[in-house]
Amino acid sequence: MGEMDALISEVRNPKIRALVALCGGLGLRLSEAGKVRPEDIKGGSVHVRGTKTASSVREVPILSIFAHLVEQARPELPVGPTPNNTYKRLDEARRRAKIDPLSFNDLRRSFCTTLLEHGVPEDITRRFLGHTSTSMVRQVYGRTRPSSLRDQAEAAIQRSR
Repeated sequence: MGEMDALISEVRNPKIRALVALCGGLGLRLSEAGKVRPEDIKGGSVHVRGTKTASSVREVPILSIFAHLVEQARPELPVGPTPNNTYKRLDEARRRAKIDPLSFNDLRRSFCTTLLEHGVPEDITRRFLGHTSTSMVRQVYGRTRPSSLRDQAEAAIQRSR
C-alpha cells in the first residue's frame, strides 16, 4: 500500500486522484471509475455500472486494506468523462512519488496482484475484476512480485517442517 498512498499523495487534480484511488483500491477499469457516484458506495461495497458493456453491472466489495482509498475518492464523485491530460497528470505524479512508469490498467493489475499475494483464490479475484473466467487473472493480471514469491515459498517451507 505504500506506493499507492505515495502516488495518490502526489496527484494534484482531485478528480484524477479519485480515479487513481478507485482503480487501485477496487480494481476498476478507468471507464468504470469515472461512472461511480457517491450513492453507489454503501454497505461495504460499490455498485459498478456499465463495465465492458452498457448493460452489465457488478457489486465490488470494499476490502479493509483499500477502504481509505475509496473514502478519499468519495468527495470527488462522480468524476464523469476522463479529465484532460489524465495520463500526463498520472505520469507526473508517479515521477514525483519516484515510482516506475504505470498506467491506470497497471493500478488494476496491482490490485489483483495484492489479492493473489494475500491468498485470495483466483475465482474470487476474477469476480472483483468483472471477468467471467480465471484465465485473465492467470494470464494478464496475476503478476506476483519477486519479494512475494520469496515470502510465499518460505511460508510453504515453514509449513512443511
